[in-house]
Amino acid sequence: MSLGGIAIAIGVLVDAGIVMVENVLRHAERYYEERGEYESAIGQITLEAAKLVGRPIFFAMTIIILAFVPVFALTGMEGKMFHPLAFTKTFAMTCSTLIAVTLVPVLCTFLIRGKLHREDANPVMRTLGLVYKPVLRWALQHRVMTLSAAVVVFGSALWLATTIGSEFMPPLDEETALFMPITDPSISLTKATDILRWQDKIIAQDPLVESVVGKIGRAEAPSTPLR
Repeated sequence: MSLGGIAIAIGVLVDAGIVMVENVLRHAERYYEERGEYESAIGQITLEAAKLVGRPIFFAMTIIILAFVPVFALTGMEGKMFHPLAFTKTFAMTCSTLIAVTLVPVLCTFLIRGKLHREDANPVMRTLGLVYKPVLRWALQHRVMTLSAAVVVFGSALWLATTIGSEFMPPLDEETALFMPITDPSISLTKATDILRWQDKIIAQDPLVESVVGKIGRAEAPSTPLR
């Protein structure tokens, strides 16, 4: 589940850094068009660019982190299973946000050098722009229809949420269950055997239990099989 938290956040982890670098490049391009060079003032350029997007980056990442707050409210089996995912994602995104507003600007002052290329010079970005601009233009021209579609999608999501039910996770058919009780270390072998038989008898009364196997012993570590 911890690896799942990283997998969910992997795309968001780089977003803040990308936004910071893109804004520094934009400011450097503008400075270059006005002055003919930019490397001598890259520190001031980076400072102004970081001030401009620092606060939006912080609040945007905070909103994404808060989206996982309901996971922390889970209890029981669901909480034990999904808490590591939520904690890992939260820690990873918090660190990525701090790096984006501290380390990334410093690296920009060292690594942004040489000739700057405009965005429309990139064939990939130029193709994406040709696809995106007509869609954006249509959405702005048909604002009522666009907002109505968004409301319908949001309403459909709310309706689907009401059909999920009260059980967050279905029961797992694990077929095999391991029960590891702990007794006093000074207990006698006879008493431990009596307790084991009593426990096996109670467990076997469950109609879902096919067989019960018990063993007595002291393990060197919790993960060591009893002998």
